[in-house]
Amino acid sequence: MAVEQGISVSEVAESGPGLVYIAYPKALAQMPWAPFWSCLFFFMIIIIGLDSQFVGVEGFITAVVDVIPHILRVGKRREVFIAVVSLVSYLIGLSMVTSGGMYVFQLFDYYSASGMSLLWVCFCECIAVSWVYGIGNFTNNIKSMVGYYPSLWLPLAWSYLTPFLTFTILLYSIVKYEPLTYNKKYQYPLWAQAFGWFLALSSMLMIPITFVYKQTKQSIKTSREPVKDGSDEPMANGLKNEMEPNDEILQNCANHVVDSTV
Repeated sequence: MAVEQGISVSEVAESGPGLVYIAYPKALAQMPWAPFWSCLFFFMIIIIGLDSQFVGVEGFITAVVDVIPHILRVGKRREVFIAVVSLVSYLIGLSMVTSGGMYVFQLFDYYSASGMSLLWVCFCECIAVSWVYGIGNFTNNIKSMVGYYPSLWLPLAWSYLTPFLTFTILLYSIVKYEPLTYNKKYQYPLWAQAFGWFLALSSMLMIPITFVYKQTKQSIKTSREPVKDGSDEPMANGLKNEMEPNDEILQNCANHVVDSTV
């Protein structure tokens, strides 16, 4: 294609939708059995799209339902909520197949579906799991589910390598940020870029805002609790210790049961 047009390979098509829907179909049309390969290619695109849609919709719905189960797990409310989410997603997707749909699609893809938003979410997820919840607790949860601990490499990657790489790439992308362009020619207007940043920050800022809100709420709740008399503290600690299981006693009981059975 580059030889036919007399241009370099990098100028044939830029990465993104133009590469998938313009460059690849043209390349497939020049191959032997072009209709066969074209059918396989677009069937693969459909399967990838369906798979991505299932993951995105189900992940969002599950998260929202788990936050407010007392509202959405009553009667048919969950099904109604799924229908509303699907309808809104359909309307947004419908705007992307109009005459100017490619501009809308690239605006959503550039700001909200990849790049800084995704890196920020991945970074915060690693920090929350490894350092807030605790990597030891997380590996214990994995063992309780699958029966064995993950390899040493995975906790190290979750705790150090992945946060470092994602945050480094995030900083680099912020420093090297350039306004969005389509096909390397059309530059989006300022209002479109502002809308794109609104899409990106709507997901990025929710994480620190929710963290500050939960911490503040917990601090206020703790400060309002009445201070107990210090004389009751040893008794409470002793009761707590008595309620906690003793591994040595449990092991002796198990050995006694085994011996009596034999």
